[in-house]
Amino acid sequence: MKIAIICSQGLPVPAVKGGAIETLVEIICKENEIYRELDIDVYSIYDDDAIESSKPYKNSKFIYSCKNKKYMIVKNKFVSLCRKIFKININYAYAEEIIKKIDDSYNKVIIEGDASLILPISKKVNKEKLYFHIHHNPLSTNHAEFRKEISSVNKVITVSNFISKGIDKCMSQEKENVQTAVLRNCTDVKKFNVNNYKQERNKLRDKYNIKNNELVIMFTGRPVPQKGIKELLIAFKELCNKYNNVKLVIVGNSGFGKEIKTDFDNQLEEIAESIKDKVVFTGFIHNSKMPQIHAMADIAVIPSIYDDPAPLVVMECMASGLAVITTDSGGIPEYVGENNCISTIRDENIIINLEEALETLVVNERYRKTLGENAHNYAQQFNLKRFYYDFIDVIKS
Repeated sequence: MKIAIICSQGLPVPAVKGGAIETLVEIICKENEIYRELDIDVYSIYDDDAIESSKPYKNSKFIYSCKNKKYMIVKNKFVSLCRKIFKININYAYAEEIIKKIDDSYNKVIIEGDASLILPISKKVNKEKLYFHIHHNPLSTNHAEFRKEISSVNKVITVSNFISKGIDKCMSQEKENVQTAVLRNCTDVKKFNVNNYKQERNKLRDKYNIKNNELVIMFTGRPVPQKGIKELLIAFKELCNKYNNVKLVIVGNSGFGKEIKTDFDNQLEEIAESIKDKVVFTGFIHNSKMPQIHAMADIAVIPSIYDDPAPLVVMECMASGLAVITTDSGGIPEYVGENNCISTIRDENIIINLEEALETLVVNERYRKTLGENAHNYAQQFNLKRFYYDFIDVIKS
């Protein structure tokens, strides 16, 4: 079966700059090197490092667009102006290049994440072949525009039942029902196993000046407001008033690998100033190094304060065997099951809730280890082979 996977213009594939969607697309291509069920063309934004990383693939072809970034920026500003002022619906630079390259020869065409690509591509690809893989909450979008886009595809692939219900609610005004199918996200459960990185644990703890008796609480991901990192930092600050053997490691930056600093980053540093010997900001770390980074931790916190559809970091931390604290946001509860993590309530008391969950795991070593073991065992179902074949089943049906 010949398929096209069309990625957004945000980040390249292979996922040399990170990104959850890009990582999942790369996983499909990697598994296809093993099982060879598909003939894949991946349409991606141009990136020199991605091109180099794509060379070993034999069963996937990578087609890059918008090499001239300056032209893309200028063109996109012009398009935005035309759309806003003159109400002229012309294509952005990335979409324009893709529709010049793609044709109707594919058995299936899957658009990953970016709904704005649907209408341009639907002019070149038959609706029965067109699929949209949504990774965000549709209720946060422009409903009228989104309904028009979604009506142009054969099926919407979602990452959780939470998102499927959002699609149904968003499309409730339409006469025609939209077909949806849930495709659970995945992670490399073999790679994310802290038992494989015992030596790296000690080396990394030395690198970041973490003592042997200190418990490492870890946040991984972009430190942006909706991820709850500010609330976690405040909760941790309160925890430090009671316990001296804890350290918070914040892994990631706001710019997907680009060295940028936002006002929110400055806010976080100000909050951490009085406990700066207890907080480590690592900056961006490539996804390939994350299993080792997890190995130096004892507790992982995913404190999302928005309707997070299905963060990969939850599965990565669980597969690593860490004791995990999450919130009951979005699709997260569908991925953690029961008795495999501490799920805190996302309400006005979120900081207190997080502090209490942290304290529970800090003082109770036995419970902490049991929770980590449960999480590791439960996460095995989210393996790469399962995801690859579930993906094929979804686009075949």
